[in-house]
Amino acid sequence: MKNKITSITIILTILILLPALFFSTYEIARFTKNEKEIEDTYNKQLDAILFSINLYSEDIFNSWATKISANESVALNSNCNAYQELLSNATQIK
Repeated sequence: MKNKITSITIILTILILLPALFFSTYEIARFTKNEKEIEDTYNKQLDAILFSINLYSEDIFNSWATKISANESVALNSNCNAYQELLSNATQIK
């Protein structure tokens, strides 16, 4: 009688724990896959943001270069006041 109860208890324990073990393994595998997809999405967004910042900084630099080359002859004659005015108006470096 005691052997039957022990056998039934072991079988029921295995029947309960085995599916739980398989389900836990499946969920962990799925979680790592989702985590990888989230990481890829984050990296793509970060690349897009950095690209946008690079374009913005290039635009600012090009506008400064244009203003400097346009004021080059004026700056030589007016003791670099044009450069000081350019830097004072450049809100990007304040």
